[in-house]
Formats: sequence, structure tokens, C-alpha cells
Amino acid sequence: MPFYLGAFLAVALDWRSQARNAALHAQNLQSLEARVIALEEEKEKLRRQDEASRASLKLAEAAKEEAEKQLAEAADLQVDFYTQEIALQVQVTGLRGMVEAYEEVQEDLKDRCCEQASKLERSEEEMAAQTKAMGLLQADHSKLQ
Repeated sequence: MPFYLGAFLAVALDWRSQARNAALHAQNLQSLEARVIALEEEKEKLRRQDEASRASLKLAEAAKEEAEKQLAEAADLQVDFYTQEIALQVQVTGLRGMVEAYEEVQEDLKDRCCEQASKLERSEEEMAAQTKAMGLLQADHSKLQ
């Protein structure tokens, strides 16, 4: 084989190899470009998901704040309720004490009334006895005159 044919064959094989490498590089480049596009699409999808997640997080935080506000209001109402309940219990206790005091006073007044009634009865009996004695004395005094 002549020298120039061997050199030509070597150059042809080199060109073929370069063409094959260029085709592989082009194919790899297309594959990488497709991968970059897919990654950019994935990145955009993740960005939209992130925005949605942030919006949801804001809504959740607003709902949490509202729930905490309502919980604080409920706690305040519960405190007010307990305060009113205690105040009413104090009033009931005071009223019970007053009722007991009035009952004691009423019992004392009943006892005094009974005592006064018995004194009045004795006084009436004594007066009747005095009236009778005076009647007898007046009769004796009339006889003596």
C-alpha cells in the first residue's frame, strides 16, 4: 500500500472519528440542552410551588393569629365568668348570713313577744285581782261610810 493511501486512510479514519465525535457531542449537547430545559421547567414548577406554599403559610399564620385572638378573648370571657361567679357566691354568702341574722332576730322577737304576752297575761290577771280587790275595798268602804 502506497504511503499516500495509508496517510489518506489515516486522515479519513481521523475525520470519521471526528465526525462521529462531533455527532456524539452534538447528541450530548442536545441531551444536555433538553436536560437544562427540563431543569428550568422543574425550577419554575418549584418556584410556583414555593409561592403557593408561602401564600398558604401566610394564610395559616393569619388563621393562627385569629385563633390565638379568639382564644385570648375566650380566656378573658372565662375570667370574667369566674369573677362574676365568685362575686355572686360572695353575695349569696352575704345574703345567707343576713337571712340567718334575720332569723335570729325573728326568733329573738318571737321570744320577746311570748315573754311580753306572758307579762301582759300576768299583768291582766294581776289587774283583774286588783280590780276585784278594789271592788271589795270599795264595797267595804261603802259599808263603813
